[in-house]
Amino acid sequence: MTRTCRKADSSPTTSHAPRTLPPELLTAGARRLGIMALLSAFANVGMGLGSRLLGARLGLPSPSGIVLFAEIAAIAASFGMFALTRRTGQDPAELLDRGLVYEVGMGFLIAVTYHCWPAPPGQMPKGWSPVAVWLVAFALLVPATRGKNALATVATALMDPLGLMVSVALGSPVPPALVVASMFLPTAIAAAAAIVGSRVVSELSQQAGRAQELGSYRLVALLGRGGMGEV
Repeated sequence: MTRTCRKADSSPTTSHAPRTLPPELLTAGARRLGIMALLSAFANVGMGLGSRLLGARLGLPSPSGIVLFAEIAAIAASFGMFALTRRTGQDPAELLDRGLVYEVGMGFLIAVTYHCWPAPPGQMPKGWSPVAVWLVAFALLVPATRGKNALATVATALMDPLGLMVSVALGSPVPPALVVASMFLPTAIAAAAAIVGSRVVSELSQQAGRAQELGSYRLVALLGRGGMGEV
């Protein structure tokens, strides 16, 4: 079988983004970043409205202003990131680096919303934080080098206790140490799983990229096929 190839670009690059991933996979990662940001925006809108409707029906106290601020900021940041990914002529690698900053910022806003939301009287201590879900989903869907992924994942996980500190600073009671440990243990486990899972996905992506290369050449497109093979 014969395929048309082009010479791979061997010139050095100055990009700070993942250099081990082929350009096609970086572009796909930037596209997934946009989709994830858009879904996050709509999820924040839906959960905010749903929680308020349910709270009003159950007679629960209204959330404080910091919760509303965090929700609006998360929605605005998500729509802004989606709009950024839709702009043409951008370097997907630099866009993915900005996505890591977005991941950490969203982790903080999610943590503030979660920990500052008023709990009904007599309710059992809150369980695991949605920050755990966020950092796992982001690490698996948005590619990054191992170092950058680990740094962003750990920083996002640390936003969870920071959100609790904001809640305590605003007047919420300090939970017992055992409750705090049980609250943040799932986030720590999720961070470890995200780092390992991202490494596996990155290795599979690299293998897929190498499968498209023939020495110093890269397969580009199918020009035609016939009885003797494909060109």
